[in-house]
Amino acid sequence: MDYVKQFSKQVSGLIRCNEMDRVVTGEFLALVMDCNGARTFELQAQGAPLEHVIPSDGAMIRHFYLNIPKNAEHPNAAKLFTTFLLTKEAQKLLWKRLFRSLYVSRVAIGTKGQTA
Repeated sequence: MDYVKQFSKQVSGLIRCNEMDRVVTGEFLALVMDCNGARTFELQAQGAPLEHVIPSDGAMIRHFYLNIPKNAEHPNAAKLFTTFLLTKEAQKLLWKRLFRSLYVSRVAIGTKGQTA
């Protein structure tokens, strides 16, 4: 928390999570504590000069919920699909297609990311 408290004194403006284009154009120098990082990786894939860094002393934990409605038509199939989403194979597919993962660390699924 010390990192976040000290860093917050340097905040110069606010942008929404999906506005990484404003960092690419130089309007903002950085986006700190983004929603999920996916837009950064999408822009990187298009050649944008961006980097995604996870501070070792200020990492943000994200929660993703996998729910099955109590009146689901095929609850057992939903349970199997939910279980599949937690596998390494599914995590790699999610990362490849959506630049998203249900894991806190992309290191667990062997994808790019830096830690500061």
